[in-house]
Amino acid sequence: MPNTMKLILLFLMALPGAAELVSFGVRGGLPLSEAFKFQRPYNARTKLYIVGPTFELHLPLRTSIAFDALYRRLDYDFTTPTAVAASTANAWEFPVLFKYRLRTGLSRPYVGAGPSYNRITGATRLLSGIARRNPPELSRRTTGGLAMAGGLEIRALFLRVSPEIRYTRRFAENFAAEQLRTNRNQLNLLLGITF
Repeated sequence: MPNTMKLILLFLMALPGAAELVSFGVRGGLPLSEAFKFQRPYNARTKLYIVGPTFELHLPLRTSIAFDALYRRLDYDFTTPTAVAASTANAWEFPVLFKYRLRTGLSRPYVGAGPSYNRITGATRLLSGIARRNPPELSRRTTGGLAMAGGLEIRALFLRVSPEIRYTRRFAENFAAEQLRTNRNQLNLLLGITF
C-alpha cells in the first residue's frame, strides 16, 4: 500500500507540469484575403469567419508544435442568361506549425512555420432545384502548402491568448476553372484561446 500511495502522490505532483506541456482550445478569426480569384460569369463570396480546435505541445528552449483544424465555408455562383448555379463547399485547413517564442514572460512574441494541408468536403452545386455533388470547378480535394505565422502569446492565470497573423501559400489549387480559381495566397487574422 505505501508504494501505491507514493505513485499517486508522484502523479498528483506531476499534474501541474503536464498542464504546462500540453495546451488545447479553440482558434478563430477573419480571412484577410479572398478564397477565390474569379471573373464573370462567376461570383464568389468569402465567409468572414474561420474556426476550429487547436492543440499545442510545448517543448524545451521556448519551442512548441501547434496543430489546428480550421473550418471555413466557401460559396460561389455561376450565372448564365437562363439560370444561376449556386455552389457551396467546406474547406478544412490542417497546419502543423513549429513555433519559437522570442522571449519568456507573461507576453511572449512568437514566429512559426510548417506544412499545411487542406481538404474540401461537401462540395455541391444547386441548379434548377437539383443538387449535384462535385461541381466541375473542383479539381483537387486535397492540397498541400506552407504556413507562416507571427503573433503574441499572453498568459493570464490558466489561459493563453494568442492573436496572430498567418500567411499560407498553397502548392496547388482546389478549384481550377478558367474564370474561377483558388487563391493560393491566404492571409488570416487569428485568435487562439488555449488552456
